[in-house]
Amino acid sequence: MEPFAFYPKLAFELGKLQIRILRVSGGPIFAPIPPHRHGADHFEIHFCVAGFGWVETASQRILVEAGSLYITGPGITHSQFSDPQQPMEEYCLNLLMTSETPALSRALEPLANYQTKDLGNLEPHFATVVTELREKPAFFEEAVIAEIQQLLIRLLRASGSETVLKTALSTNETSFDTSWERDLMIDQYFLAGTGEASLADLANQLHLSSRQTQRLIRDLYDQTFQSKLTEGRMAAAKMLLRETHEAISLIADKLGYASLEHFSHSFKKQCQVAPSDYRKAHQQD
Repeated sequence: MEPFAFYPKLAFELGKLQIRILRVSGGPIFAPIPPHRHGADHFEIHFCVAGFGWVETASQRILVEAGSLYITGPGITHSQFSDPQQPMEEYCLNLLMTSETPALSRALEPLANYQTKDLGNLEPHFATVVTELREKPAFFEEAVIAEIQQLLIRLLRASGSETVLKTALSTNETSFDTSWERDLMIDQYFLAGTGEASLADLANQLHLSSRQTQRLIRDLYDQTFQSKLTEGRMAAAKMLLRETHEAISLIADKLGYASLEHFSHSFKKQCQVAPSDYRKAHQQD
């Protein structure tokens, strides 16, 4: 599977649930994906088609193999690793799912940290979506929406909220947050933005003032820009210290620290242990 990414900007309704398709992507995963979490109403659906690996959340470590599906929802910190000999290949859907109905919002909660291998053959849903977006035949947008609707119906039914769903999905009311594209950009910035990341740079990309950007980050994560950036850097640092043998000075440089001393001071302040001691305590071999 060659890497791909589509940003279809499609929206649809499922009863009282409003859904925006943010991104459809996939391909092999070679490098570890450091710990990160998504903003409000953001769900990420992964389906593994080949290879092996695992996903770590705050509460569990999930084995991933061909046929595995897992979902991470708003606020769920997660990282992803592939077996070096048989790296995972996956489809990934990023969806924004919102509702003004409290019962439906509760029905979505089981999806926020859900995994399964017991729903039969899910791969055709993902493969059809990718084929339609790549080839763009007549009515391809309708076909994409139909496949994702069917996938979500299967997942919502399987997640254990059948009684709530029967009531909550019975009528149609529309309320939609169109800020999804901006929120996804912020998510991606904190996931990849280490070296030259700054509030001014992010504000410039968003075409907002620094003050507006800071307020937006506070609304999304209940954190300041700097605390969110530090959280991401420390999560990436821990992963690199555990999973690689790279020199600590190289890790510091990768993460945008001006010197090894600055990195070591920040790491010890956040983690109450020096980077070298953390590596000794947590590295497997």
